[in-house]
This record gives sequence, structure tokens and C-alpha cells, in this order.
Amino acid sequence: KKAGELRDAIHAEYVPKWFKRLTVAVRLDDRFIYVGGQVRRPDRYVFSGDMTVLAAIKVAGDFTEFAQKSDVKVTRADGTEFIVDCKKAIKNSKYDTRVYPGDSIYVKQRVIW
Repeated sequence: KKAGELRDAIHAEYVPKWFKRLTVAVRLDDRFIYVGGQVRRPDRYVFSGDMTVLAAIKVAGDFTEFAQKSDVKVTRADGTEFIVDCKKAIKNSKYDTRVYPGDSIYVKQRVIW
């Protein structure tokens, strides 16, 4: 349920059976993702619902000119790691993987000779 729906359900359950008046406040803890490496503003960001790897990188100011866009490492909160090719994801959204609270995204630096 959404926060408002939960608030209304709790209120309906207790008023007027148990209380004449009741104020219910439902607060969600902030959930975060981490974006680091070759992005303009590496940091911790509030998870805002339906996010993808490219959306998270945009929130972090986008890629730097030294970013290895084809080799972006995503680490899930449970420790699972995988690579996302953001060059493909830019061209075709089916390659743009969803991110979840607690995920870390690391954009590697490309090798420059």
C-alpha cells in the first residue's frame, strides 16, 4: 500500500471502535542508491521509485568525459554484481536495468593512451 492508503486503513480500523479521534502519520524511511566513479557528482542519492541505471547516472550529473560507458558495474544490496553496457542502453532501453534501494553503481574510467 502507499503511505496514504495505509494511513486511511489504520484510521478506519481504530476509529470509532477504539478511539473517538486518532491522528495517524505514516513515514517512509528514505532509501538510497550510491553512484560513484566517473560521474560528475559521485554521492549517495535518495531512491525515487522507478529508477534505471541511466536515470541514476543522470541524477549524479551524468558521465564524465573519461567514463567507460560500456562497462558500468552494478552491485545489488545482497552483494550480487553485474555489468551494464550503457552505450547499448542509450540506444535501446531494454538494456537499461532497474535499480533498487541499496544498489551501488560504479562507472569505471576508460583507458586513455
